[in-house]
Amino acid sequence: MPIVSVERIGADVQMGVWRMEDTAEALVTAHPQLEPVLDMAAAYRSTARRLEVLAVHALLFHLTGDTTLRIGHDARGVPLVSGWQISLSHTRGFATVILSRRHRVAVDIEYRSDRVERIADRFVRTDEKAEDLRSKLIHWSVKETVYKLFTEEDLKFFDMRLHPLVPGDEGRVQVEDLLCPKVLEVAYRYGADYVLTYAYL
Repeated sequence: MPIVSVERIGADVQMGVWRMEDTAEALVTAHPQLEPVLDMAAAYRSTARRLEVLAVHALLFHLTGDTTLRIGHDARGVPLVSGWQISLSHTRGFATVILSRRHRVAVDIEYRSDRVERIADRFVRTDEKAEDLRSKLIHWSVKETVYKLFTEEDLKFFDMRLHPLVPGDEGRVQVEDLLCPKVLEVAYRYGADYVLTYAYL
């Protein structure tokens, strides 16, 4: 089953993770309700991108029960769905969606890779502590989530500062927005294949 998890993570906040293991054609065959989304997916030349479009719509339909909904984007690329606050993310082999009727939401998913070791100085501040791969992946994904939550601020990586954390398989970390000073709590999960972070207001 492509659905890895579907859960209610707060009052009026749902999140799902989808494993993208099929071709686009096989996904539509298994989930015929996705057929009307094929035209949207066909706009992309990349087969991976087409599969991502179908996967996030499959999650949207599953979470809401409404197969008439479509994910659009504003001029900044922020996803939009009529009647919902939504955020989505995808990485190698996985897609995730978080949504709510009332809350501002944000989610990020990153495939577990040592690539961040080589670029850590681009997103980890000198006054942050991220000494191992797990910590660096959490820092990267948490900052992506905060960026999405406050898109209008156009935050850069160094505009955010994570408070010290003891990285585990799951937890929460405090993050400072240094542009419009405030502190936000972001949840993280460190799984066998990916790190997932999310927040809502």
